[in-house]
Amino acid sequence: MASETEPKREASPEARPADVGPVGSHTSAQSAICQTTVELGVAKYADSLKAIVLTGSLSRKEGTFSRDGGLWTLSGDAEFLLVFRETAPLPLFEDLLALQTAIESKLLERSLKCRISLASVHPNYLRQLRPHIFAFELFTHGYVLWGDPVISLIPAFPAMAIPLEDAWRLLCNRMIELLEACVVLTNKSRDLPKEVFYQTVKLYIDMGTSFLVFAGGYESTYASRAERIGLLKSERGAADSCPLDLAQFAERVMACTQYKLSGTGELPWMGRNCEHDNLAFWQEAVADARSLWRWELAQLTGIKEDLSDQKLMMRWMAQQSIDECMRGWLFVLRREGWQRSWRKWPGWIRQGLHASPRYCVYAAASELFFQLPPLISAASRATAREGPTSELFDWLPLTRTGLPASASDWRQRASEIAWNYHRFLEGTRS
Repeated sequence: MASETEPKREASPEARPADVGPVGSHTSAQSAICQTTVELGVAKYADSLKAIVLTGSLSRKEGTFSRDGGLWTLSGDAEFLLVFRETAPLPLFEDLLALQTAIESKLLERSLKCRISLASVHPNYLRQLRPHIFAFELFTHGYVLWGDPVISLIPAFPAMAIPLEDAWRLLCNRMIELLEACVVLTNKSRDLPKEVFYQTVKLYIDMGTSFLVFAGGYESTYASRAERIGLLKSERGAADSCPLDLAQFAERVMACTQYKLSGTGELPWMGRNCEHDNLAFWQEAVADARSLWRWELAQLTGIKEDLSDQKLMMRWMAQQSIDECMRGWLFVLRREGWQRSWRKWPGWIRQGLHASPRYCVYAAASELFFQLPPLISAASRATAREGPTSELFDWLPLTRTGLPASASDWRQRASEIAWNYHRFLEGTRS
């Protein structure tokens, strides 16, 4: 177990000072991202920082890079943990956003477009990690770019210990990320924009991840998951009640995985340049996500009745303990500031008696996400503005517009849901 006084280890080759020129390959692009993050992170936080850890797809060497002319682009985020010494205060949310922007700007100077995601924790966070997908992948693939070997602080556990709820949460997260991208779609859209296509591919891949946890076959990399789901397509086993066409679902997960890992190619059931093909792929992804979401909630709640989506979600929310709910709202309170947010306290307390902010955001997101195809295909602007009229949208922790989300355009609702997701759900287990 690492101590506060252990010497800094030598930086890995990926974390040494970056060259000043533009990147020239997939490998050098990943190195530049790591180098720049370490350089600016250490410069900003100096002695209060204990380690910088690379996480996510880049740590598994599964990032998706593409090149257009002289510009390299990473699809998705480059994810890092900034581990601070126990006695050092964690930076404010706004300070991390400023550092992310600075890193992204410096990378753009080197012809590399990349979204940076930074999370700040103390070593005790790692010691207290309980079984879930992120903890398993961090322990298995997390890479210390700079500082002490903090990965050793994470308690080891088998993949079978990952809770089913965590797999359902992953599915909800990917649905929100696709929902955020879909605001560019209209009833006149005939092609799938590149970002919407990428998020749809990512949704299918993690639908596979989520399904595998419920089926007892989770693996820690995209490639191994695709292989495992291919083996399971003829052996339903624990997933025997799943309503998905498992053979077709497995085919899509495997094809999307291959596409993401290569960054090129095509999906077998679509033509060439598939990211600019018709919307059927996206529509079927939304339908499959809804089927999987409902099936997983039925497993979690033990409910056999054929309830509506909203009633099923409400039943699941009702099974949360008050402690779980209030812990999440305390996180919202700390993030917004005790003094700045006092007018919101009564509403947050009332909501805390029913559900955590995470479940409130998930409820609003699923309500809207499952209705996207008819909303987007609406023949008129007026029809498109109507959308779902659920009180769940009023349960969002905050709305930036100051207006009830239930009274706004569906695209505005989607934006508000995504903003709440990024601000209050990412980087926390609450």
